[in-house]
This record gives sequence, structure tokens and C-alpha cells, in this order.
Amino acid sequence: MGAHLSAANQRERGGFTLLEVLVSLGVFIAVMGIVGTSLVATVNGWDRGQRALDELRRGEHVMDQLASALRSTCGGGASTKRGIYAFQLANTDTEPPAAQLSWVTTSPAFLPPGSPLAYGTHRIGLSIETLTDGRPALAVRAWPYLMTDQDEIAALEPGFLAPGVSGFLCRCYDFQTQDWSLEWTSSNALPAIIEITLYVNSATNNAAEPLVLQRLIDMPLGSTNVNNALAITLNLPASMQGGGKGKGKSKSKAKGSKDKQGKGKGSQGNPPGARKGGPPGRGRGG
Repeated sequence: MGAHLSAANQRERGGFTLLEVLVSLGVFIAVMGIVGTSLVATVNGWDRGQRALDELRRGEHVMDQLASALRSTCGGGASTKRGIYAFQLANTDTEPPAAQLSWVTTSPAFLPPGSPLAYGTHRIGLSIETLTDGRPALAVRAWPYLMTDQDEIAALEPGFLAPGVSGFLCRCYDFQTQDWSLEWTSSNALPAIIEITLYVNSATNNAAEPLVLQRLIDMPLGSTNVNNALAITLNLPASMQGGGKGKGKSKSKAKGSKDKQGKGKGSQGNPPGARKGGPPGRGRGG
């Protein structure tokens, strides 16, 4: 009896069986695989989030510079002469779009440090161009606003603001049609509101969809746009919009009223039967 108990105790005090070890090892491997997969997914998600945040910051920085330069636009209305201060816009039907935008400004935005144009009036030109490695980028050129030779302007060396920006779209709001337009044809007025859209590519994954940033920018208004905007907002008649016909009518009416006033004064000063040169009420023999 004692020998039998001793053998049982020895079996109980022995290690796990091979089957138990294999089951435990399988469970451990499964748990570690789940933990490792979750950890890798978490790290990759954090990395993607950081890259997206960097792209957002880069795009927002370009947007801030654009807004600063556009809100400091010169010209518009009576101050625009011979198209020197003209707001120039041309969009493309490509995907993503590649707009070409040019305006006169006093803002030092987009200018390199120490640029002689930073402290005066100059013209800025933005476009999408290709880098030496084949990647698209937002390019900027700056030149004196009185320079009009297109060959000299095209020969200027561009600066690249953001290599990750692959698309650029600009739309103007037209108060006359109450709709957005992809072009601006007026050479003596500025658009009231501009919509800027930037397409920012991923720095590490070219196949990923670009990040789309959009912002509305209120522009300084020329006198023509102010009159049109107020007339349309107040639902004034078409004759009072634009200032052309309304001014002509008001002048003619003013002239007519002036003539009537002149005639009235003449009739009151020289009534029928009155003598010129003497106060009324005195006779000849007085």
C-alpha cells in the first residue's frame, strides 16, 4: 500500500505531459501573434496619422501664405490702369487641375529672405510645374509689377513652395450671375470672393489619394464690384447696376431740372409788362 501511494505521488509531482506543453505553446503563440499584429497596426496607423498631419500642416501653411498675399492685392476699380494691376486667372481641365494665377500685391509672402521686392509693390505668379525628379510642385515667380515682357517673365527662375502640391484650382464668385466662374476677364476690377483648392500628395505613397484643402478668401473690392454687389444685394433695378446707365439718366435728369430752374428764375425776375432796370411799383411820372 505504501509503495502504491509513493508511485502516485511521484506521477503527480512530475512535469506536464507532451500534449499539455504543445497546447500551451500553441495558445502562447496565438496570443503573441494577436498582440504583435495589433502593435504593428497601431504603429502603422500612428505613422500614417503623422504623415497626414504633416501634409495638412504643409498645405495649411501654403494656404495661409496665399490668403495673406491675396488679401494684400493692389488695384481694382479706378486705380487699375491699362491692365497693370489686372487679376489674371487661367484653369485647366486636367485631373488634378493646374491653375495659373497672377496678381499684384504688397505682401512679402512667397518671397525669399532678402528679396528686393519684399518692401514694395510686385506681381506674384503661381502655377503647377514639374521638379527634376518628375514630381509636380507648386511654383512661384515674382517680378516688378511694371514688367510686361512675357519672354522676360518666362525666363525667371521659379521657386518651389511645396513639392507635395500636385493640383491647384481657383474659382471666382461673380455677383452678376450669382455663380462661380473658372475665369476672370475683367482687367480693371477684382473678384469679390476667391475659392482656392489645393491637392496635396503623400510624401511616401504616390498611389494614395491626395489631400484636398479648400478655403474661401475675401478680396479687397474695386469700386465697380462694390456697386454691383450692393445693387444685386439690395435687389435694385438693372439700370442701377454697373453704374453706366444709371449715371447717364441721373445726369440728364439733373440737367433737365437745372434748365427748368433756370427758366423759372428768368420768368420770376422779368414778369410780363415789367421794365428792366427799375424796381416794380414806380411809374414814369413818379
